[in-house]
Amino acid sequence: MTCHNYDNHMGASDWDASLPPYLGILCHLDVVPADPVSWLSDLFHAEVRNGNLYGRGAIDDKGPAVSVLYALRAIREAGVPLSRSVCFLLGCNEENGSSDLAYYLQRDTMRPWSLRRTAAIR
Repeated sequence: MTCHNYDNHMGASDWDASLPPYLGILCHLDVVPADPVSWLSDLFHAEVRNGNLYGRGAIDDKGPAVSVLYALRAIREAGVPLSRSVCFLLGCNEENGSSDLAYYLQRDTMRPWSLRRTAAIR
């Protein structure tokens, strides 16, 4: 994959930049503010309880981001040929207004078929 850092606001990795753009997948890497009142476990260490992982960002949104990476890896290892490119976007400001996405869109374009996860939440 070809990776690009948009000034630490957004990271992007294209499956194959030589292919026409087609699919954009958006996840974010930032987490909610560290408020000890809202948590039963240590805010800065992940913990496994009853087979479940607890920690800031484990579900929203680092778990899904890792799932995307594994899915892309599985496609590559299976030798599935793609005729169009996939762009994986990793934002760093979703929890505070998604300025990361606005920053990215000022410098690049969203792929024609994008999973706009942040838009679906709002």
